[in-house]
Amino acid sequence: MWIDADIALVLSIIFLGAAASYIAGIAMDGVMGADGFGTLINALILMTGGFIGYYAQMHLPIFGRDATWAAVMAVGGAFTGLALLAILKALSSRMGF
Repeated sequence: MWIDADIALVLSIIFLGAAASYIAGIAMDGVMGADGFGTLINALILMTGGFIGYYAQMHLPIFGRDATWAAVMAVGGAFTGLALLAILKALSSRMGF
């Protein structure tokens, strides 16, 4: 891990990430409209994608192990996950599923 964190720092990072993903979920709900998933589901998808992006950054050898890459991969993973699920939802609704 790239920081020597105690439980208070880890919990504060998780809570700040949850608050930021909720605010981004509200914004994405307004932007995506009918192709979106709702505010809370958007926030859950963004949090899950952020953790997946962070996990990928920690375990792929092509990226450095500093905080900048961790933040970039977490944000990239969050919005990539939301975009992929929105594309799948739009395609399935236009095909009649």
